[in-house]
Amino acid sequence: MVSRRELTNTVQWSLVYERLLRAGIPRDEIPDLIRKMGMEHVRWINREAMEPQECPNCPNEFHPKVLEDARLDGKETIICQGCRSKLWLVVDEEHYGTVPVIHKPTVKS
Repeated sequence: MVSRRELTNTVQWSLVYERLLRAGIPRDEIPDLIRKMGMEHVRWINREAMEPQECPNCPNEFHPKVLEDARLDGKETIICQGCRSKLWLVVDEEHYGTVPVIHKPTVKS
């Protein structure tokens, strides 16, 4: 089963939905489960409508689904196929999507 904490860290409703489907929750039970978990604040985002993200070092582009799936799989970095740079995966709060960046993000305490 997927933990509430794991889902709370996911700000995109479509990703929460996908996680629950993968955990074996029937599709028609997901909206009620999200309400019971207090997850109504989670935002819906259509990943197909998101713009591709460009590598900060070269013109190579990453499809948003590739970035989101890598982050959801627990990966912190991704390798650019164009310039072979190691890039950190960061959630962009403004666009509610994962973006590749050059430097590892610092955690504010």
